[in-house]
Amino acid sequence: MTAQEHLPVRPKVNMHALAQFPPSYAFHDTLPCVYGRQDDYEIGRKLGYGKYSDVFEGYCPETDSSVVIKILKPVRKKKICREIKILSNLIGGPNCINLLDVVPVHGSDYPALIMEHGGLSLAHSLPQLDSQSIRIIIFQTLRALDWLHIHGIIHRDTKPGNITYDLTTHKLHLLDYGLAEFYSYGTTLHHRVASRHFKSPELLVGYQLYDYSLDIWSLGAMAAGMIFRRNPFFRGTNNVNQLDKIVEILGSAKLFDLLDKYGIKLPQARAAELRGYDGMSFDVFLNNDNQHLVCEQALDFLKKVLVYDPEERLTVREAIAHPYFDPIREQMADLAIKDIKASKKLRDSLMSAQGKDLPPHIEGIIGLHPSSLPTWKVADPDKQDFPIPISPSEMTNNPQKYDEFTEEWNEYWVTLQRNILKAGMATYGEQIDE
Repeated sequence: MTAQEHLPVRPKVNMHALAQFPPSYAFHDTLPCVYGRQDDYEIGRKLGYGKYSDVFEGYCPETDSSVVIKILKPVRKKKICREIKILSNLIGGPNCINLLDVVPVHGSDYPALIMEHGGLSLAHSLPQLDSQSIRIIIFQTLRALDWLHIHGIIHRDTKPGNITYDLTTHKLHLLDYGLAEFYSYGTTLHHRVASRHFKSPELLVGYQLYDYSLDIWSLGAMAAGMIFRRNPFFRGTNNVNQLDKIVEILGSAKLFDLLDKYGIKLPQARAAELRGYDGMSFDVFLNNDNQHLVCEQALDFLKKVLVYDPEERLTVREAIAHPYFDPIREQMADLAIKDIKASKKLRDSLMSAQGKDLPPHIEGIIGLHPSSLPTWKVADPDKQDFPIPISPSEMTNNPQKYDEFTEEWNEYWVTLQRNILKAGMATYGEQIDE
């Protein structure tokens, strides 16, 4: 059976999120881009590498600030355009890393992305996490995914290595949008995405009509690893063995329900290998090293996100509402308000910004060189609707405490997005003919 004959996953929310924007919002076949200057940045030590890029620490003397320099490897130009487009469309979002500049690389046909420096990778902090930090990390990652999903974007590579987290300030950033993709219901998407240990079951059986719930599975696998101090939680040695490890823990029955529901066919021999597993209780992973991190609410949360059927997984906002996060709700709501108040200067300065002469504090957040972002004819920002991220009152079990801030919250996000669009930083309008 071909991908076109499969039944597509039907999202519970944000099915037509892209419809709130002009068609050009998701267009990335080509992307005119006026580069910034490579000489504006000093390259430092190597932070990491991957299939599609090498990542270095960097420094910008102009702003006396640390940056991250992501040097792209040879790949389809459309993929590069997609990453730049998605990053520019998500600018300023909660817990999302910001694109600062795009610069040419001497001797290469491929550019480098200059990114905000988010701090240390979460992967380095995993052994030090207590139960409060784990809740905060999962909650803030959900806030980042909420911003993506309401903008019609799937991250497709959520994992500790793509998150930075400060143990003292609790500041978190979701990184690396190289595999992120615009979502349109019923559209065939590539199944060779996500890192092996965080791949969802539907990816591992070659299914291509998935939706945002892919990110929920990846987050659930990450959460299980932190809660049980078993990283990674599903320990496959390759993509075939990865599904074996999932089935050993979650059992066979629901996997075959998934295959039947969405019309997915496996080779007979492979199907036989996956049958007969009863699964196991999460309790078997409880030990002296992790028992202080495990509670009934944590186990229930994992059971509701690590679900075979994408349509039965919690959505981002359902996950945020789960009782597992009750101990940190007001802390997270207060932190969200604090971030907004700290960003007031950004919003207020953008009120009069028209894509040039941006003040220094905006240059460090939105873009060192606004002209380096794609050049587009701007749609009428005053007639554009904008999505609103989950509010402090929606984060808590005591919404009355934060209700008076809701109007200010909504106004902030609408005004920020509208004036970023006016300033030429986002790319919702029509492409200028070259």
